[in-house]
Amino acid sequence: MSFQEYHVDMTKIYEWLPWGGLTAPNMLEQKDGSFVGIIRYKPYPVESPAIGLPELPRGWTLLVDRHHIGDQTGDYLTVTWNPFEKADKTVINTLDAPLADISKCRDYFQMAIETIAEAVGAVTEARTLREKEILDYLTETLNFGRHYVPWPEVPLFLDVLLSQDTTFKMEPNGIRVDGERIIVVSLMGMRHPKKLFHMLEGVPYRHVRRFVTMNGKQLELDRRRYTRGWCSGRRYILKGIFEEIQQGSLHGYYSECLVFCMNDLNYDRFLAFLTNYLTREKYLCRFEDYNLKDIWWGTIPGVFRADVEPPAIGFAELGELLLHPDVRQKRDDLDIAADKLEKQVVLRQKGV
Repeated sequence: MSFQEYHVDMTKIYEWLPWGGLTAPNMLEQKDGSFVGIIRYKPYPVESPAIGLPELPRGWTLLVDRHHIGDQTGDYLTVTWNPFEKADKTVINTLDAPLADISKCRDYFQMAIETIAEAVGAVTEARTLREKEILDYLTETLNFGRHYVPWPEVPLFLDVLLSQDTTFKMEPNGIRVDGERIIVVSLMGMRHPKKLFHMLEGVPYRHVRRFVTMNGKQLELDRRRYTRGWCSGRRYILKGIFEEIQQGSLHGYYSECLVFCMNDLNYDRFLAFLTNYLTREKYLCRFEDYNLKDIWWGTIPGVFRADVEPPAIGFAELGELLLHPDVRQKRDDLDIAADKLEKQVVLRQKGV
């Protein structure tokens, strides 16, 4: 098959981006028929109540994304929905009752993203992005805020519009954006990254947690498929292996990574610095090379087919994926008293 008659240039980044256009103020409709909504939220205390959402079926993707661009930091939750249609046009993977007609998906998702924002807003400040805010957020995921576009008269063809001023080069095991090299570090083991954020305070980065969802029944089918042939004759051992990591009401494929964009002058020095820090702090991590492209694509909002790796795991609820306030910025009375006592000891030792 040849794409020549369709004038498709597969070397251009926009041919791979799924973004279509804003068909509603709070929603991006994609070229493949899926939908994207973006919620900006403020980190909330760990002891907050659970976020009240139903079990998410297959076809939904959650992208928890911290943007540290210049002096600005923003925390975002991107929700992507790929409707699953049966032969009778019924859509079965909704958050509640099935939709009787696939033509109603656009209106349904508009309400769904606001429902999710309200659920998050019950425990912390949250709101859906709208119109130009959506365009700016999508642009930052591509080029770290180097170029922004003015609001177009017709907000369509966003794959071309938002990438037209940025140059991309796909190398054998790398990506360059405006001549700078993309660095992706996968983090294994869910640690609160507060110390990491402090260390990176002067560095542009994205911190991405991605969750491709499925329900409990699909989780069990996926586990059986993934572990076929494991622990032959000792299935009780297999049950023990997955008993902890698959608990909870939120199930799916999870990944977490840091994304940087670094020029050649500072690339080696920054990589050495970051490697030494993560090693010293005992972070379990992997500097991506061979899989860099697949994982980077998975950090782009709306791209739900990239970076999908079993096994599926479980979380109690959505709040476990979202970021909490940096506890180092909140000092209680005990911390202050300890500091005063330490200063008094130092002064006594000096004979003051």
